[in-house]
Amino acid sequence: MSYLDVPRLHFFGTFTANPSTVNNDATNYEQLEPPFSPPPPSLDQGWNPDGDHTWAFVGCTVRTVTGDDGSPSQDPLVGTAVASTGTEPHSSPKLVDLDPEQQMVSTLFGLRIQIGDETSGWVTGTFQPQPFLDLTGTPSGGPGAYYQSILQDLTWSPQPASPALRELQKVSQYSLSIKFNLVQTAQGPPASGPITGTIDLPRVVKICCTSVAASASQRMRLMCLRRYSPSSIGDGGAARLMPAGRAPSR
Repeated sequence: MSYLDVPRLHFFGTFTANPSTVNNDATNYEQLEPPFSPPPPSLDQGWNPDGDHTWAFVGCTVRTVTGDDGSPSQDPLVGTAVASTGTEPHSSPKLVDLDPEQQMVSTLFGLRIQIGDETSGWVTGTFQPQPFLDLTGTPSGGPGAYYQSILQDLTWSPQPASPALRELQKVSQYSLSIKFNLVQTAQGPPASGPITGTIDLPRVVKICCTSVAASASQRMRLMCLRRYSPSSIGDGGAARLMPAGRAPSR
């Protein structure tokens, strides 16, 4: 099964992200001692020190559905919501960095996604935590990246009216594939911008350049802990590895 397999649906809308930036500088931890208010003048608070790390789809809807024959389908899913909630009651999805020394793998946790409504039928699933990939600059001036993962712990509405949902459930009852691209166009807080994505059948993805078996015949892209970069500073000039972004010390 490939990323362009059918049936599949495409959605578009807006995302919001409200990460805290006061923890982006490791030296801040050396300055923060009770009481925390007011903060030390030298504290690097960043652009959003009061962020709560929440992340959300806003106004996302299914724009097109590609049917079994590869052509656009007049499926009842078109126009329905693609909504985000937390995985626990009264919770919300969270966007966090791995640690202050590695901010290039910001990861989504606690995200559950629902596609469809009572008329079309619906499916909900839990987004398996993954970091963003291919962070790059964009013509808008803000950064862009994509997330690629699977939806698991699926719950399907009984007897959905949507042919696409019925076929997806028939072929892949326990997991679906999801990929979405986003571009930050407003600094906020919260940061926001357009998001466009695709939900379809699970597909093969490589892990560290090697395809390996995974449960439910699904391959996942995993982050191999912290990213380390070579440094030429060491005993006798020998190269050694150190956390990316940290200045080498002797």
